[in-house]
Amino acid sequence: GSGLQFIFEEQTNDRSPAERRESLLQVIQGEEAGALGGDESWAATLIQTRNAVKSKKADDIAWNRARTGMRLQNLDAVQTLEDSSASIRFDDRNILDLGQNSLIVIRRMEKDLLFREKRSFMVVVDGELRGRIVGDDESDIYLEVETPNAVARIKTEPGDRDGVEFKIDVFKDESSAVTIYAGEGEVEALGETVILGTNQLTRIEAERAPTEPVTLPGQATPLEPVPGTVFSYRSLPPRVELEWQRQPGITRYHLLLAEDEQFTRVLVDRVLDTTGFRHGNLREGRYFWKVSAISPLGEGRFSPVRRFELQQDQEPPALEVRFPDEPATQAEVTIAGKTEPGARVFISGQAVDPEADGRFVHTLRLRQGINLVVVEAVDPAGNVSYRSRMINGRY
Repeated sequence: GSGLQFIFEEQTNDRSPAERRESLLQVIQGEEAGALGGDESWAATLIQTRNAVKSKKADDIAWNRARTGMRLQNLDAVQTLEDSSASIRFDDRNILDLGQNSLIVIRRMEKDLLFREKRSFMVVVDGELRGRIVGDDESDIYLEVETPNAVARIKTEPGDRDGVEFKIDVFKDESSAVTIYAGEGEVEALGETVILGTNQLTRIEAERAPTEPVTLPGQATPLEPVPGTVFSYRSLPPRVELEWQRQPGITRYHLLLAEDEQFTRVLVDRVLDTTGFRHGNLREGRYFWKVSAISPLGEGRFSPVRRFELQQDQEPPALEVRFPDEPATQAEVTIAGKTEPGARVFISGQAVDPEADGRFVHTLRLRQGINLVVVEAVDPAGNVSYRSRMINGRY
């Protein structure tokens, strides 16, 4: 049938050849497509789409809108357009992320009986490809990715639960870069090979051998909010401040904020020249974020994922108060009680520090005669409960 380049150009014939060349990311999976004919078993699942993403069945000509959760069979294709992205899961451990202007043809991982490996081959023409491969208990996974001027080879060992996390960039001048964030890989160009370890990168310029591996910046360190922070509010969501530690010599950082821990529903994907970001329009729910450092050499590995939650609360806090018997025969009396943990307590306008479980005890000095004693509890969302009592001081 028609080649992928021809099919892609027919679907985008309103753009000039130069525009198509600059924006195309083509990923072909499968050493020989003909070997897969007639295999109707599903190969992968489209687990995330952002903005305009299209798909095409192996035997179809027309592209249709891709749907999250759809199963992809051998030789099905997925295409992302401008400012869109997609994530494809081959199994529970192996996921491929497509950036904007991407095209991938799916092939189910086949097992090489001679080498006891699951083998997969890809060709990257232009753009960025991210992924992680993880072996199973019985066999390796061998991944070979070709760029215009190099070949990257990535392999996992049986039982390797951590696997290999990688990124491959092909730039407009057809130079490329290969990054290994976790695990190990090798890159070959012009007959020379370099071995990359964790958090290392090599660049391959046109008609040149790979550079010696360089070490990327270490993981960024998130500071605020601390893990598990809950932001409570009554009506309007608060502004959430994300902060991370500045690294020496680093002036740019890559921030991702999402609604799920797998980052399939990304809300913020920004490169920043600051060590903080403020978001003031989040809805009630849980959120996850991570950040990486970017040096002139490349982008380091993302930080551990942090979680925080926005919770709407319009219920006043529980409040129990034990007032002294009256009339009071002494100038000082004890007022005790309990409120919900995290609430602030005020007795006759004076702040009282409750225990972690919300219990509080306070000594109050009375005046001669009638005293109006008011006990207030204010929860983190600003809801207020109060109790009051008239106490006659006779001493």
